[in-house]
Amino acid sequence: MLQQWIDNYQYDSTYYWGMYLKTGEMIGSIGITITSEYDSKGELGYKIGSRWWNQGYSSEAAKAVIGYMFCNTDIERIASFSSTENIASRRVMEKAGMRYEGLLRHYYKTRDGFHDCTLYGIIREDFYGGNEWNT
Repeated sequence: MLQQWIDNYQYDSTYYWGMYLKTGEMIGSIGITITSEYDSKGELGYKIGSRWWNQGYSSEAAKAVIGYMFCNTDIERIASFSSTENIASRRVMEKAGMRYEGLLRHYYKTRDGFHDCTLYGIIREDFYGGNEWNT
C-alpha cells in the first residue's frame, strides 16, 4: 500500500497520509483524490484499525487533511461517502466540519447486494467562514 501511495504522488490528484500515534505506530490511512481538476473537487477517504475506533483519531485526521487542502491547494469542494449503516463514519465527517448533503441509493455493491450511501461535503466558504475552523 505504501508503495502505491509513493507511486501515486507523481500525480497532482493524489494526496495520502498515514495516521500515526505519537509512539510512531501506524493505525490507519487518510487521503484525498482530486476527482475533477476543472471543478476543483475531491473525495476524502479514510481507514483505521478497529482497535482505534471511536477514539477521535479519524476525526482529528480528517479535520487536519481538510485544513491542509483548503490552505495549500485551490480545491473548492471535498466530498465523502459512507454506508448509511456506518454511523461512526458519519460522525467523523460531521466532526470534521462536513455537512450532510444527501442519500445515494444503491451507490455500491458488495457480496450482500446493493447498499445506500450518505454524502457529506464541505466547500471552501464553509472552511473559512465556519466558526469551528476560526477558533
